[in-house]
Order: sequence, then C-alpha cells, then structure tokens
Amino acid sequence: EIFEMKQLIEGNVAKRAAENLSGSQAQELRRIVGNMKRLSERSPENESEEKELLDSWLNLDRQFHEVIFAFQSPF
Repeated sequence: EIFEMKQLIEGNVAKRAAENLSGSQAQELRRIVGNMKRLSERSPENESEEKELLDSWLNLDRQFHEVIFAFQSPF
C-alpha cells in the first residue's frame, strides 16, 4: 500500500513539475537520466564496484527527485 501511495504522490508531483519546468531544468533532468542509464548499462566486476555503481545511481536518483520536487508549483 505504501508503494501505491508513493506512486500516486510522485506521479502527481512529476506532472506538476513537467508543467512548470524551464528548458534548462528539463535539460538537467535529461542529463541526470542519461547518467543513470549509462550506469545501469555497466556490469560490475566485483562487489566493491557494484556498491560504487549503486551508490552513484542512488545519488543520481536523489538529484532527479530534488529537481522534480524543487520545480513544481505549490498545491
């Protein structure tokens, strides 16, 4: 149930953000998503590299959500 609620909330936030993003903000999201995609295509050679890739991906995920939440209009 929590994940269903999260999907509803984040979907609404993403919609509002998309309606209010400037060109530079949209470009920042594209950059973040591109970096996430490149990381997801890499295959770690060991557990240490796997942890490093996961940490990098999670950092980008945090950045992505910060951009979306920062640029939405108030409820």
